[in-house]
Amino acid sequence: MSDLQSLPIRAVIMGHIHTPQVIAKDPLVLHTGVLERHDFGEEENECGCWIVNVTDQTAEWVPLPARKFYTLSLDISRPSDIDAGAVKDAVVRVTYRATEEQAKQVDHGAIIRALRAAGAFDVAGVYPDIIRDERTREASVTETTRPMEALERWLTLRSDLSEGLRARVLAAAAELLEEELR
Repeated sequence: MSDLQSLPIRAVIMGHIHTPQVIAKDPLVLHTGVLERHDFGEEENECGCWIVNVTDQTAEWVPLPARKFYTLSLDISRPSDIDAGAVKDAVVRVTYRATEEQAKQVDHGAIIRALRAAGAFDVAGVYPDIIRDERTREASVTETTRPMEALERWLTLRSDLSEGLRARVLAAAAELLEEELR
């Protein structure tokens, strides 16, 4: 900052940071922010522009209307309980917490239809936050887990695979790893 302040300039206007902010006043140093939101990382960002007077090194923030991005944390026991005022004209993403079994019962299509009926501009997606059961936690993999052990743990979680298929997958993986070590 001291290097900028030592230069014979009246303003430094930067555009990469999407949060509008004045960093210094002599000379004026600011980040512009954004005119409109682009993703959910900017959900809370104000949108607008600066009117800069380089003569007296002042800046006035002018808010602009911009499409709202809204994250709806849904209670799956009340999936139709949607605040129409919050989602109207917004790009909406939905999150919900559920067990694996509960998540299988959640009708994402019904949630999307309810959001559209409430006036959402667009639905970016419906994303479950799965509450893992004890069996899943026991099967966790870390950076110290060996590849075959990780594969075995993953295969135990797959209820849709026969024992024969599991055995064939493990044998093929062992063969590939052995071949890689040669």
